[in-house]
Amino acid sequence: MKLSDKSDISMQESVKRLEKECSRAGLKLTHQRIEIYRALLASDEHPTVEMLHKRFKETMPRISFDTVYRTLVTFSEAGIARRVYTSDSQARYEVESVRHHHLVCSKCGSITDFIPAEDPETPAGVEKWGDASRVCLVVEGVCHDCSAG
Repeated sequence: MKLSDKSDISMQESVKRLEKECSRAGLKLTHQRIEIYRALLASDEHPTVEMLHKRFKETMPRISFDTVYRTLVTFSEAGIARRVYTSDSQARYEVESVRHHHLVCSKCGSITDFIPAEDPETPAGVEKWGDASRVCLVVEGVCHDCSAG
């Protein structure tokens, strides 16, 4: 099952949500953090730092690449955003509104959210390592668009 609407949160509600999350994590709420958070909410492509930085060139020309990078890392560490793990070397990010997993095309790099019929279970033997807090399923392959071409 594919997620049809990544977030049903209005932009006004998103700022309130971010304000609460930043307060919980002991982070200052800044204009840059608000805009980066909004961009993550609005995106369904799981953007990289570079993709977000390019988007802000017109609206926030003075925002640095480092600011975008540090904000995404801070959001990830605070549980405000998540890093999406793929086989490529670039970190991709999202704000998760509904628990889901990812389909990753090895040709075009697109990432599609999906909800499986059943949540994947923690693999046997993990308890010997420690306590798993989350199981993330990433299915890699070739999407229909790339296989048709």
